[in-house]
Amino acid sequence: MKTRTALRALAPVFAAIGVLSCFPELPDSTLVNNLRVLAVQSDPATANLFAFPLPSVTVTALVVDPEDPELSDATHAWSLELPEGADNQVAEQLQRLLPPEPHGPTLILDFAAGFARDDEDGLPELVEGILPLRYEVETPRDQRSAVKLVHFLLPDLGDDDDSAGDDDDSSSLPWGDDDDSASFPWGDDDDSSAFPWGDDDDSSAFPWGDDDDSASFPWGDDDDSSSPGDSGGALQVGNQNPEILSITIGEQVFSTQAGQLPGVDGPVLIGAVPEDGVSLRIEVGDDGELDALDVQVFRTAGCPNLKPEGGARGGLPGGPSSAASDSDPCGDEAGGFAFGGGSDEDEDQSVREFAWRPLPGVSSVGTRLFVVLRDEDGGQAWQELRPE
Repeated sequence: MKTRTALRALAPVFAAIGVLSCFPELPDSTLVNNLRVLAVQSDPATANLFAFPLPSVTVTALVVDPEDPELSDATHAWSLELPEGADNQVAEQLQRLLPPEPHGPTLILDFAAGFARDDEDGLPELVEGILPLRYEVETPRDQRSAVKLVHFLLPDLGDDDDSAGDDDDSSSLPWGDDDDSASFPWGDDDDSSAFPWGDDDDSSAFPWGDDDDSASFPWGDDDDSSSPGDSGGALQVGNQNPEILSITIGEQVFSTQAGQLPGVDGPVLIGAVPEDGVSLRIEVGDDGELDALDVQVFRTAGCPNLKPEGGARGGLPGGPSSAASDSDPCGDEAGGFAFGGGSDEDEDQSVREFAWRPLPGVSSVGTRLFVVLRDEDGGQAWQELRPE
């Protein structure tokens, strides 16, 4: 099936998919005491399917089992979560995106294998599509699942009449046209009209595929002097995953710029944490509004606050602060986490503050902490922290 036909067939499917929930709500408690799926990230958050070569998308689930930190006895499965009534031929082509089982917590969607661009494809508008995936993890003790919506941009190729994409000059925007008799002759070989896409020189603006920086937006350019985000001949647009820029733990500072925060690739070892606990200062960034960015710290053990001084009220402003008791060693019957960004409009939303301490008389070693970011458009990121 040619890409042009396949993508047209997919359009109503994607429209129906758009009404699905992008991720199931997690329990309110940040204490992870059984098998949990805390987040699912797709990287990039929005893939451009008109880029060349076609991209691959890495989808990773943050799954935590306190009884089996290495998930040695867990089985993982990824599947399509298409809406009822999806066309069988469309579903079959989408299935080619998934690698064969067995799966792990990370899945690579290879759009280059699933779709091949037609040679005659031009440069139409890009519209957003959504591919829903279901992730399931099972252990001898439990089972969990989550749905992730993978966002991407794909060409809006229109219909088969003469309104666009034809081979003559009867209408404007003749993608793939062979002469200069109409405007926007993508693929033209000279400068006789504006926007000569694929042109070989700089005699007009926007020389897509140009080899230097003498004109603005030289997509496919060989350096970074213009058009930031240029990749594979196509400008990256759409939502991006949020970022953890730095984490300050007591006197220690770990930053992405210094290469100290591997994110989904592994944990950060933070050393032993004293019984009094430590404060966590997390600097975050996102391409959307920071006040809409959800930041949480999950834990497999311990308390989400600092030790109260002299048995009095303690903890960070806005966080748990009641005194500890035999029934509630953290001094917080309701559970939850310490201050993670206030509701005050004047608060700096780029910095979120939390705290953590081990249970009284218990070592911090073996505990796992997870800083998890989620933006309102489905972007997610995380960093695991391990006391040692």
